[in-house]
Amino acid sequence: MRQAGFEIIKHIGELQKITYTAHFDKKNLKTDPKVAWSEVLILKDLSRLMPATVEAKAEALTTAWEKNWQGLKDEDDLSLAEIDIALHELRMEVLDNMKLLE
Repeated sequence: MRQAGFEIIKHIGELQKITYTAHFDKKNLKTDPKVAWSEVLILKDLSRLMPATVEAKAEALTTAWEKNWQGLKDEDDLSLAEIDIALHELRMEVLDNMKLLE
């Protein structure tokens, strides 16, 4: 569970980097948010190795991503906010669960 938690935190960072680059760096044509689906799916898979609360947050992130990823390149700040909130909530849930392992 500890290793899964570390991996989730790492992949959250990767997805956040892709999210911010897609939204704020319009000249970066290499950043296509649809490629980040792999990160979303990895997070969903890894969350299954954690408590149900983490899995629920990963599912919420999947839903937020599915609903909002296309708005990232269109300067839709609401899309960015919904994804960012879901990422933050997943990160906090993982960290809270990892603290319980000490």
